[in-house]
Amino acid sequence: MRAALGLALAVALILAPRPSRAEEGLKPGVLAPRFHLGTLDGKREVDSRDLFKESRATVLVLWDSYCPDCLATVKACQKFADRVEKMGVRVVGINYDSENLAAVRGFLKAGKIRFMNLQDRSGDVVKAYRAQAYDFSFFVIDAEGRVRSVTYDHPPEIEKELEKAVNLGLGKESPLLPEKDGGTGCEPKS
Repeated sequence: MRAALGLALAVALILAPRPSRAEEGLKPGVLAPRFHLGTLDGKREVDSRDLFKESRATVLVLWDSYCPDCLATVKACQKFADRVEKMGVRVVGINYDSENLAAVRGFLKAGKIRFMNLQDRSGDVVKAYRAQAYDFSFFVIDAEGRVRSVTYDHPPEIEKELEKAVNLGLGKESPLLPEKDGGTGCEPKS
């Protein structure tokens, strides 16, 4: 009887619904996990607290170069970065390939990716942001270092999703990327 009860309990635990990765991930409103990483070009070390203070919002993009879709997505992030840099929004990439640094640098150069990219060789930042199960994730973080928006996995229309996330993250009362009739949603404030 006891063995049967123990077996039934074990089966129930195995079959019980578990939270999805998104449910386990970071939530808006929490302080962003702190990190200290070097740039992919090796020219500087970056502390996240200082990094977040430099802009009204930072879009932190965690990506892996083993994913062909991610490479196209990173290129779209560059287009977004070009449009919003004058509006106080900064895009910063964190690549977490531990073995392929030369290929990552080659991709950034060939793809004309100019936004800052950091290297997370240990995978600690990816774990802290709970993004290890995804090949691409992004987070909008405000100047105080608070997570304002979380997106795990790459959405099909990344530029639109980035715009939405930044607007949502900064609040409707003072949107950074105001929607305008016929516009892209990325016009500078006048």
